[in-house]
Amino acid sequence: MEPIALGNRMRKAREQAGFSQEAAAARLGLKGPALSQYETGKRGVDALVLERLAKLYGVPLNFFFEGQETRSWEQALREKGAELSDEGKAGVGRLVQLVKAFEDLYERTGTRIPERAHSPFAPLEDSALEEAAVAELAGRTRAYYDLGNVPIRDMKAFLELHGYHVFTVPFGGAGDDLSGLIFWHPRLGAVIALNEQQAPVRRPFTMAHEFAHGLYHYGRQAILCRHGLGDPAEEFADSFASHFLIPTPALEERLERMGVDTVTDADEIADLVRYFGVSPKAMRRKLEAERRIRGEVELKGILWRAKALGYPVADYELGRAALPLQERYPYAYVELVKKALEQGAISRRRAASLLGMSEVEFDELMEPSPEDQPEPYAIT
Repeated sequence: MEPIALGNRMRKAREQAGFSQEAAAARLGLKGPALSQYETGKRGVDALVLERLAKLYGVPLNFFFEGQETRSWEQALREKGAELSDEGKAGVGRLVQLVKAFEDLYERTGTRIPERAHSPFAPLEDSALEEAAVAELAGRTRAYYDLGNVPIRDMKAFLELHGYHVFTVPFGGAGDDLSGLIFWHPRLGAVIALNEQQAPVRRPFTMAHEFAHGLYHYGRQAILCRHGLGDPAEEFADSFASHFLIPTPALEERLERMGVDTVTDADEIADLVRYFGVSPKAMRRKLEAERRIRGEVELKGILWRAKALGYPVADYELGRAALPLQERYPYAYVELVKKALEQGAISRRRAASLLGMSEVEFDELMEPSPEDQPEPYAIT
């Protein structure tokens, strides 16, 4: 391929991903004007650099040689992410790659893509609702899914059971970076992405927040969520998540069983946090809204307190281990990687790459030691 044509496609991929030359070069560790010279065709580019560029920009490697039309869902994500940090843009690129791989795995394995799930509720034209109205919608949603007032102990499993695909990717660790996003793929349906760099204990609330968008804001192609935007739709989703995860009747019942009218200490917060499966901050906000907390209750170390009370707390929640495979990818995605490998449709190296692992890590996953308990997503 002519160096100038290749360079033009490299530039197109970079601009589509929203990176300046300087930012892309910095993330790749390229020195001086190297990237500029690649894009103008003045300097040849090797396969390793192309592979790294493709990963950063969220395009397949053959994009540089064949060119591909950007589909509407990808364009919506790119446009919405134009104002993100460079780390956030890289996260969007990673998500685009994962979703394209997901669709490709269905095709390679000859697996039928399940029908898209549709919201059972009419979309909200105006999300500026009173708190009581949001609570009513959350209650109606629980009733539709026959949840009663019981806690949802595994929000990710609940979402995937009802047709949502949940990925976890790094979007940046600053306070104004994305907490998560949702978009609608024409074949796969609703795709949710959570920020891997935010505290794991926040995950259930973020998932419930994105679920609110999925139920009531599905007229949009993509919604990217950050704190402090002052958007009525974001405020609605936050309020919905609180009422959906911690229904007021359930909270009152739990407090009664604890023999507590007003929460005053950290152990009581720890009990409620693990019972409802939410973050300490989310629980405190709910208690404050219900006027069921008094004083400044210390939230630091709440999970350790919960562990001491006998509640199961995973090491990754305490920051002592990496996020496990089943929390990073949809169950169907991991199963398709397994199926494609078994059919010989992808290589071992490709399977490891699709799961964000080195080949050594992948080999350990393939051959767990006999004393290890099998993980739900273990590839054996």
